[in-house]
Amino acid sequence: MQDELILEMQDITKDFLGVRALDNVHFKLRKGKVHALVGENGAGRSTLIRILFGVHRKDSGQIRLRGQDVNTLSPSQAQQLGISMVQQELNLVHQMNAAQNISLGHEAIRGGGS
Repeated sequence: MQDELILEMQDITKDFLGVRALDNVHFKLRKGKVHALVGENGAGRSTLIRILFGVHRKDSGQIRLRGQDVNTLSPSQAQQLGISMVQQELNLVHQMNAAQNISLGHEAIRGGGS
C-alpha cells in the first residue's frame, strides 16, 4: 500500500535542564513519500531524531512504528527495527570513502576469536 503509515510520533515533548527542546511535536512518515524535517538552528530536528533512535528519552508523547508502540527504544533496538541515524557531527575516517564512513560500526563480524 503506497500511503501506508510507517512511523507516527505524536505529542513528543523533551526538556533539557528546564529548556523545552520539543513541545508536543507531531511527525508522520508514509511509505513511498519523500519527507523532510526543516527549521532553523535550535528548532529540535536533531533532538526528535535522537529520540526516535533511542539516544534521548522523550518526556511525553507516543511513538508507533508500523502500528506498534515503540516508546522506549535503545539504539540497538532501533537498529534491529530498521531505524538508522547518520550523525550530524560526523568524525570521518579519511582513509575510507563516504559509504564506508556511513556504515562504520555496522560491518558484518566474521570468525570466532576471543
